Amino acid sequence: MTRAPRASLALALFTGCDALLSKVDDPPLCRFGPFPPSLTIAAPTDGATFAKGEAVVLEVRAKDGDDGPEALRCAVTTEGGLSLGEGAPDAEGRFALELTELPLGRHVIWAEVTDPEGQAQRDSVQVEVVDAGDSGDSGDTGG
Repeated sequence: MTRAPRASLALALFTGCDALLSKVDDPPLCRFGPFPPSLTIAAPTDGATFAKGEAVVLEVRAKDGDDGPEALRCAVTTEGGLSLGEGAPDAEGRFALELTELPLGRHVIWAEVTDPEGQAQRDSVQVEVVDAGDSGDSGDTGG
């Protein structure tokens, strides 16, 4: 295995980055960018229960240190890969999608945000849709 040249060693010491000190075949220990976006599902809370026909509002918060929120792309899918919608976040990084046609049962909903460099971040939330007559925490949309 080859070690990093002396110029790289000096750069590593100057920046405090161990990536340049690693062997060529080793994964880097730090990155200089571009960085992947971040994603948080703000609503609904994981495990929330909704009555059949009630709107489930999925609210995502996305940001990226390299690009503004409007440059990002959000996509929402089911666990099985069915597309539920997509779009760009607003200027504050919020993206909301109203899901009104979820069938009865438990559903894992995936949200993914992708930046212009093609880097992506995913998160999921599980919700349950029950008959309107069933008791439960209907409408628990989180915060």
